[in-house]
Amino acid sequence: MKRDKPKVKITNFSSLEPIRIIKNNLSDVQLGIFRKSCFGHFLDLNEFQFCAQLLHKLVLRYMHSSNKAMYFKIGKKVYRFSMFEFALVTRLNCEEIYKPNLDIVDDGGHVCDVLLDGCTKFTNTTLGQIFEATKSKDDMKMVKFAMLYFLEVVLLGKECRSSIIMDHILHIDNFEDFNKYPWGRVCFENTLKSMKNVIAIRQNRERANPDYVPEKEAYSLHGCPFAVQVWALEIFSEVRETFASKCKHIKYPRILNWTITKHVSSNSLDYSIFNKKK
Repeated sequence: MKRDKPKVKITNFSSLEPIRIIKNNLSDVQLGIFRKSCFGHFLDLNEFQFCAQLLHKLVLRYMHSSNKAMYFKIGKKVYRFSMFEFALVTRLNCEEIYKPNLDIVDDGGHVCDVLLDGCTKFTNTTLGQIFEATKSKDDMKMVKFAMLYFLEVVLLGKECRSSIIMDHILHIDNFEDFNKYPWGRVCFENTLKSMKNVIAIRQNRERANPDYVPEKEAYSLHGCPFAVQVWALEIFSEVRETFASKCKHIKYPRILNWTITKHVSSNSLDYSIFNKKK
């Protein structure tokens, strides 16, 4: 499973654009509250481009996986991306998932009643459009709205037309529990599942016709592939030197370490690390 020849287009449904929009749309007081939330540290994320070719190189070098990790062989070494590495990158809660009590509602009523006209049926696109157009002096409602927007578009990375799970809309009304919830584990499992699905499709195609090499290849990634990209930057110095710069002061989570402004080509990745001649 090491063919790089087809032209590859990868769609990453996780977007970092909500971070900019949240910064622009919330007041200083609201931003202060958001910053103290479980997602607040992402406000300090540097300029960060998605490197589709880097993710594709990893997909091509997949070895095996479990429910909690994926393993990739690059050169003579095997590298692991697990929930532990994901937590180091994101600083999100990765404890066991539990069923939240959706009947507990903070004072002030439901966010959907106050800001969303009582509607609980939204796609990611619609949610973003409404949030960007919404201004309110109700600080907690705006922060909750921003957190829901961040969760759905940045961490869960679903297709734009995908409906938002109603339980998430109801859960945000319990601000304390929403902040304690293991969204990191939810994000990690979605990311891992998406990558494994892509790999399974490619493997099945190759088994059916080992000699077939398509001229073009396209697939989509859900969850938060940015976390996998940061993990790769942390372990491969050659990749770092190719297109990324690291902050002078080491930060945790690791995703805050990096600035990525350059486009990186498949050939440059091959030359620097993946097909590097020893």
